[in-house]
Amino acid sequence: MPQARIVFEQPALPAFRLATYRGIAMHPGLDFKLVHGVVPGLPNVDPVGFSSEVRRQRSASFWGEQLIWQSAQVRLASREHADVLLLTWNSRFLSLLPALIRAKWNGVPTILFGHGYSRSRGDRFAGVRRAIARLSTCVLVYSKSAGDELIRSGFDPARIFVALNSIDQGAVKRATACWQEAPEKLEGWKVANGLADGPFILFVSRLTPKARLDLLVEGFAAAVRKRPDLKLVVIGSGDESQLKDPAVRLGVWDRIKMVPATYDEQALAPYFLTAKLLLYPAAIGLTIIHAFSYGLPVVTNDDIPNHNPEIEAMNNGVNGMLYKSGNVQSMA
Repeated sequence: MPQARIVFEQPALPAFRLATYRGIAMHPGLDFKLVHGVVPGLPNVDPVGFSSEVRRQRSASFWGEQLIWQSAQVRLASREHADVLLLTWNSRFLSLLPALIRAKWNGVPTILFGHGYSRSRGDRFAGVRRAIARLSTCVLVYSKSAGDELIRSGFDPARIFVALNSIDQGAVKRATACWQEAPEKLEGWKVANGLADGPFILFVSRLTPKARLDLLVEGFAAAVRKRPDLKLVVIGSGDESQLKDPAVRLGVWDRIKMVPATYDEQALAPYFLTAKLLLYPAAIGLTIIHAFSYGLPVVTNDDIPNHNPEIEAMNNGVNGMLYKSGNVQSMA
Protein backbone atom coordinates (compact mmCIF):
# COMPACT_ATOMS: atom_id res chain seq x y z
CA MET A 1 0.00 0.00 0.00
CA PRO A 2 1.55 3.38 -0.99
CA GLN A 3 2.36 5.82 1.78
CA ALA A 4 0.69 9.22 1.96
CA ARG A 5 3.27 11.97 1.49
CA ILE A 6 2.86 14.49 4.31
CA VAL A 7 4.85 17.70 3.94
CA PHE A 8 4.94 20.01 6.96
CA GLU A 9 6.18 23.59 6.43
CA GLN A 10 7.26 25.47 9.56
CA PRO A 11 9.30 28.62 10.33
CA ALA A 12 12.02 26.69 12.21
CA LEU A 13 13.09 23.36 13.72
CA PRO A 14 13.40 23.97 17.49
CA ALA A 15 14.41 21.21 19.88
CA PHE A 16 11.00 21.00 21.55
CA ARG A 17 9.38 19.93 18.26
CA LEU A 18 11.60 16.89 17.64
CA ALA A 19 9.39 14.40 19.47
CA THR A 20 6.31 15.58 17.55
CA TYR A 21 7.94 15.21 14.15
CA ARG A 22 9.46 11.85 15.04
CA GLY A 23 6.04 10.62 16.15
CA ILE A 24 4.44 11.63 12.85
CA ALA A 25 7.28 10.08 10.84
CA MET A 26 6.90 6.76 12.71
CA HIS A 27 3.19 6.53 11.93
CA PRO A 28 2.41 3.61 9.56
CA GLY A 29 1.30 4.72 6.13
CA LEU A 30 2.88 8.17 6.27
CA ASP A 31 5.90 9.45 4.37
CA PHE A 32 6.74 12.57 6.42
CA LYS A 33 9.01 15.46 5.46
CA LEU A 34 9.61 18.77 7.26
CA VAL A 35 10.51 21.93 5.34
CA HIS A 36 11.57 24.77 7.62
CA GLY A 37 13.16 28.18 7.61
CA VAL A 38 15.55 30.04 9.90
CA VAL A 39 14.29 32.29 12.71
CA PRO A 40 16.83 34.62 14.40
CA GLY A 41 17.26 33.77 18.06
CA LEU A 42 15.64 30.33 17.74
CA PRO A 43 18.35 27.73 17.05
CA ASN A 44 17.53 24.97 14.58
CA VAL A 45 18.51 21.45 15.64
CA ASP A 46 19.42 18.42 13.56
CA PRO A 47 16.48 16.25 12.46
CA VAL A 48 16.48 12.86 14.17
CA GLY A 49 14.14 10.18 12.86
CA PHE A 50 12.70 12.15 9.93
CA SER A 51 13.78 13.95 6.77
CA SER A 52 13.93 17.71 6.55
CA GLU A 53 14.91 20.52 4.21
CA VAL A 54 15.98 24.07 5.08
CA ARG A 55 14.51 26.83 2.94
CA ARG A 56 15.47 30.36 3.90
CA GLN A 57 12.68 32.91 3.88
CA ARG A 58 12.80 36.59 2.98
CA SER A 59 11.29 39.30 5.14
CA ALA A 60 10.72 43.03 4.99
CA SER A 61 9.18 45.62 7.27
CA PHE A 62 6.07 47.41 5.99
CA TRP A 63 3.99 49.85 8.06
CA GLY A 64 5.54 48.48 11.25
CA GLU A 65 4.76 44.85 10.36
CA GLN A 66 7.30 42.17 9.48
CA LEU A 67 6.10 40.56 6.23
CA ILE A 68 7.54 37.22 5.10
CA TRP A 69 7.85 35.37 1.83
CA GLN A 70 8.54 31.63 2.04
CA SER A 71 8.79 30.32 -1.52
CA ALA A 72 8.59 26.72 -0.26
CA GLN A 73 4.94 27.25 0.67
CA VAL A 74 4.05 27.86 -2.97
CA ARG A 75 6.49 25.34 -4.45
CA LEU A 76 5.19 22.45 -2.33
CA ALA A 77 1.53 23.03 -3.22
CA SER A 78 1.39 20.38 -5.94
CA ARG A 79 0.86 16.63 -6.26
CA GLU A 80 4.46 16.38 -7.38
CA HIS A 81 5.56 17.10 -3.80
CA ALA A 82 2.73 16.26 -1.40
CA ASP A 83 -0.51 14.38 -0.88
CA VAL A 84 -1.26 16.56 2.16
CA LEU A 85 0.38 19.92 2.91
CA LEU A 86 0.55 21.49 6.38
CA LEU A 87 1.30 25.21 6.30
CA THR A 88 2.17 27.80 8.92
CA TRP A 89 -1.00 29.78 9.62
CA ASN A 90 0.37 33.30 9.82
CA SER A 91 -1.21 36.14 7.86
CA ARG A 92 2.18 37.91 7.73
CA PHE A 93 3.35 35.22 5.28
CA LEU A 94 2.58 36.83 1.91
CA SER A 95 3.28 33.46 0.28
CA LEU A 96 0.46 31.73 2.18
CA LEU A 97 -2.45 32.92 0.02
CA PRO A 98 -0.88 31.95 -3.34
CA ALA A 99 0.17 28.61 -1.80
CA LEU A 100 -3.42 27.83 -0.76
CA ILE A 101 -4.78 28.86 -4.16
CA ARG A 102 -2.20 26.72 -5.97
CA ALA A 103 -2.90 23.75 -3.67
CA LYS A 104 -6.65 24.00 -4.31
CA TRP A 105 -6.03 24.22 -8.07
CA ASN A 106 -3.79 21.12 -7.90
CA GLY A 107 -6.12 19.14 -5.64
CA VAL A 108 -3.75 19.04 -2.65
CA PRO A 109 -5.56 19.02 0.74
CA THR A 110 -4.16 21.67 3.08
CA ILE A 111 -4.04 22.02 6.86
CA LEU A 112 -3.27 25.39 8.41
CA PHE A 113 -1.43 25.06 11.72
CA GLY A 114 -1.17 27.98 14.16
CA HIS A 115 -2.61 29.89 17.09
CA GLY A 116 -5.67 31.04 15.19
CA TYR A 117 -5.39 34.49 16.77
CA SER A 118 -2.91 37.26 17.53
CA ARG A 119 -1.99 38.48 21.00
CA SER A 120 -1.52 42.03 19.73
CA ARG A 121 -4.07 44.56 20.90
CA GLY A 122 -6.67 45.43 18.28
CA ASP A 123 -5.81 42.46 16.07
CA ARG A 124 -5.98 44.10 12.64
CA PHE A 125 -5.21 40.88 10.80
CA ALA A 126 -8.08 38.82 12.27
CA GLY A 127 -10.31 39.22 9.21
CA VAL A 128 -7.47 38.50 6.81
CA ARG A 129 -6.38 35.47 8.83
CA ARG A 130 -9.85 33.94 8.79
CA ALA A 131 -10.43 34.72 5.11
CA ILE A 132 -7.20 32.91 4.27
CA ALA A 133 -8.19 29.96 6.47
CA ARG A 134 -11.42 29.45 4.54
CA LEU A 135 -9.32 28.38 1.53
CA SER A 136 -7.81 25.47 3.49
CA THR A 137 -9.22 21.99 3.94
CA CYS A 138 -9.09 22.34 7.72
CA VAL A 139 -7.26 24.19 10.48
CA LEU A 140 -5.30 22.92 13.49
CA VAL A 141 -5.01 25.20 16.52
CA TYR A 142 -3.15 24.99 19.83
CA SER A 143 -6.08 25.51 22.21
CA LYS A 144 -9.74 24.66 22.68
CA SER A 145 -10.62 28.32 23.24
CA ALA A 146 -9.12 29.27 19.85
CA GLY A 147 -11.09 26.48 18.18
CA ASP A 148 -14.32 27.54 19.89
CA GLU A 149 -13.78 31.14 18.78
CA LEU A 150 -13.37 30.05 15.14
CA ILE A 151 -16.59 28.05 15.34
CA ARG A 152 -18.41 31.08 16.79
CA SER A 153 -17.11 33.15 13.85
CA GLY A 154 -18.77 30.79 11.39
CA PHE A 155 -16.29 27.99 10.70
CA ASP A 156 -17.63 24.48 10.23
CA PRO A 157 -16.81 22.55 13.46
CA ALA A 158 -15.85 19.55 11.30
CA ARG A 159 -12.95 21.60 9.89
CA ILE A 160 -11.54 22.66 13.28
CA PHE A 161 -9.05 20.47 15.15
CA VAL A 162 -7.14 21.10 18.39
CA ALA A 163 -3.64 19.81 19.18
CA LEU A 164 -2.57 21.05 22.60
CA ASN A 165 1.04 22.18 22.63
CA SER A 166 3.46 20.22 24.79
CA ILE A 167 7.05 19.11 25.22
CA ASP A 168 8.74 15.71 25.15
CA GLN A 169 7.54 14.09 28.38
CA GLY A 170 9.88 11.14 27.84
CA ALA A 171 12.92 13.38 28.27
CA VAL A 172 11.44 14.94 31.42
CA LYS A 173 10.63 11.55 32.96
CA ARG A 174 14.11 10.20 32.26
CA ALA A 175 15.78 13.29 33.73
CA THR A 176 13.52 13.26 36.79
CA ALA A 177 14.20 9.58 37.47
CA CYS A 178 17.94 10.08 37.07
CA TRP A 179 18.07 12.84 39.69
CA GLN A 180 15.47 11.51 42.13
CA GLU A 181 16.90 8.01 42.39
CA ALA A 182 19.95 9.52 44.12
CA PRO A 183 18.73 12.23 46.56
CA GLU A 184 22.26 12.82 47.84
CA LYS A 185 23.31 13.69 44.29
CA LEU A 186 20.59 16.37 44.12
CA GLU A 187 21.62 17.80 47.50
CA GLY A 188 25.23 17.88 46.37
CA TRP A 189 24.18 19.70 43.22
CA LYS A 190 22.42 22.37 45.33
CA VAL A 191 25.52 22.91 47.45
CA ALA A 192 27.80 23.08 44.39
CA ASN A 193 25.55 25.70 42.77
CA GLY A 194 25.10 27.86 45.88
CA LEU A 195 21.40 27.00 46.23
CA ALA A 196 21.39 25.02 49.48
CA ASP A 197 20.93 27.88 51.97
CA GLY A 198 17.39 29.00 51.16
CA PRO A 199 14.51 28.79 48.66
CA PHE A 200 14.83 30.02 45.12
CA ILE A 201 12.48 31.16 42.37
CA LEU A 202 13.08 30.03 38.79
CA PHE A 203 12.74 31.96 35.53
CA VAL A 204 13.41 30.25 32.17
CA SER A 205 13.23 32.18 28.90
CA ARG A 206 15.19 34.13 26.33
CA LEU A 207 16.31 37.49 27.74
CA THR A 208 14.32 39.85 25.53
CA PRO A 209 12.24 42.99 26.21
CA LYS A 210 9.08 40.91 25.75
CA ALA A 211 10.03 38.82 28.79
CA ARG A 212 9.53 41.90 31.04
CA LEU A 213 12.70 41.29 33.05
CA ASP A 214 12.18 44.67 34.72
CA LEU A 215 8.97 43.39 36.33
CA LEU A 216 10.68 40.13 37.23
CA VAL A 217 13.39 41.95 39.17
CA GLU A 218 10.97 44.40 40.81
CA GLY A 219 8.72 41.59 42.02
CA PHE A 220 11.68 39.57 43.24
CA ALA A 221 13.12 42.56 45.10
CA ALA A 222 9.75 43.17 46.81
CA ALA A 223 9.61 39.51 47.85
CA VAL A 224 13.19 39.62 49.19
CA ARG A 225 12.16 42.33 51.63
CA LYS A 226 9.87 39.75 53.23
CA ARG A 227 12.15 36.72 52.65
CA PRO A 228 15.80 37.87 52.84
CA ASP A 229 17.04 34.32 52.14
CA LEU A 230 15.22 34.15 48.77
CA LYS A 231 17.19 33.76 45.53
CA LEU A 232 16.34 33.98 41.84
CA VAL A 233 17.76 31.66 39.18
CA VAL A 234 17.50 32.91 35.59
CA ILE A 235 18.12 30.42 32.78
CA GLY A 236 18.38 32.02 29.36
CA SER A 237 20.57 33.93 26.96
CA GLY A 238 20.28 37.43 25.55
CA ASP A 239 20.81 40.96 26.77
CA GLU A 240 21.77 40.45 30.42
CA SER A 241 21.76 44.20 31.10
CA GLN A 242 17.94 44.18 31.03
CA LEU A 243 18.16 42.12 34.21
CA LYS A 244 21.38 43.39 35.77
CA ASP A 245 20.69 47.13 35.60
CA PRO A 246 17.43 47.08 37.61
CA ALA A 247 18.81 44.37 39.92
CA VAL A 248 21.86 46.49 40.80
CA ARG A 249 19.65 49.53 41.30
CA LEU A 250 17.38 47.59 43.68
CA GLY A 251 20.27 45.91 45.48
CA VAL A 252 19.43 42.30 44.62
CA TRP A 253 21.99 41.47 41.92
CA ASP A 254 23.98 39.37 44.41
CA ARG A 255 20.88 37.21 44.97
CA ILE A 256 20.46 36.31 41.27
CA LYS A 257 22.17 33.34 39.67
CA MET A 258 22.56 33.50 35.88
CA VAL A 259 22.62 30.24 33.90
CA PRO A 260 23.23 30.17 30.11
CA ALA A 261 20.41 28.81 27.95
CA THR A 262 20.46 25.05 27.46
CA TYR A 263 18.18 22.44 25.88
CA ASP A 264 19.83 19.59 27.85
CA GLU A 265 17.00 18.17 29.99
CA GLN A 266 19.45 16.48 32.36
CA ALA A 267 21.02 19.88 33.09
CA LEU A 268 17.67 21.65 33.46
CA ALA A 269 15.99 19.03 35.65
CA PRO A 270 17.67 19.84 39.00
CA TYR A 271 16.57 23.48 38.76
CA PHE A 272 12.94 22.49 38.13
CA LEU A 273 13.06 19.81 40.83
CA THR A 274 14.43 22.04 43.60
CA ALA A 275 12.88 25.47 42.89
CA LYS A 276 9.87 26.58 44.93
CA LEU A 277 8.05 28.01 41.91
CA LEU A 278 8.53 29.39 38.43
CA LEU A 279 7.81 33.10 38.00
CA TYR A 280 6.94 34.48 34.57
CA PRO A 281 5.83 38.13 34.39
CA ALA A 282 5.17 38.22 30.64
CA ALA A 283 3.09 36.20 28.16
CA ILE A 284 3.93 32.62 29.05
CA GLY A 285 4.08 29.79 26.52
CA LEU A 286 5.62 26.32 26.62
CA THR A 287 7.54 27.24 29.78
CA ILE A 288 4.35 26.64 31.78
CA ILE A 289 4.11 23.09 30.41
CA HIS A 290 7.80 22.55 31.17
CA ALA A 291 7.30 23.57 34.80
CA PHE A 292 4.11 21.55 35.26
CA SER A 293 5.88 18.51 33.83
CA TYR A 294 8.10 18.59 36.93
CA GLY A 295 5.23 19.39 39.29
CA LEU A 296 6.56 22.92 39.76
CA PRO A 297 3.91 25.62 40.47
CA VAL A 298 3.82 28.67 38.21
CA VAL A 299 3.10 32.31 39.07
CA THR A 300 2.19 34.59 36.17
CA ASN A 301 -0.09 37.53 35.40
CA ASP A 302 -3.88 37.41 34.99
CA ASP A 303 -4.02 39.00 31.52
CA ILE A 304 -5.15 35.71 29.99
CA PRO A 305 -5.83 36.95 26.41
CA ASN A 306 -2.25 38.21 26.20
CA HIS A 307 -0.75 34.80 27.04
CA ASN A 308 0.09 32.02 24.60
CA PRO A 309 -2.34 29.08 24.24
CA GLU A 310 -0.52 27.00 26.86
CA ILE A 311 -2.03 29.20 29.60
CA GLU A 312 -5.07 26.91 29.38
CA ALA A 313 -3.10 24.48 31.55
CA MET A 314 -3.24 26.95 34.46
CA ASN A 315 -5.75 26.18 37.21
CA ASN A 316 -5.47 29.23 39.45
CA GLY A 317 -4.92 28.27 43.07
CA VAL A 318 -4.28 24.61 42.21
CA ASN A 319 -1.16 24.26 40.05
CA GLY A 320 -0.20 27.93 40.17
CA MET A 321 -1.40 31.44 40.91
CA LEU A 322 -2.26 34.52 38.89
CA TYR A 323 -1.38 38.03 40.05
CA LYS A 324 -2.83 41.31 38.85
CA SER A 325 -1.06 42.17 35.60
CA GLY A 326 1.54 44.92 35.96
CA ASN A 327 1.13 45.05 39.75
CA VAL A 328 4.49 44.36 41.40
CA GLN A 329 3.06 44.10 44.91
CA SER A 330 0.46 41.60 43.72
CA MET A 331 3.27 39.58 42.13
CA ALA A 332 5.36 39.70 45.33
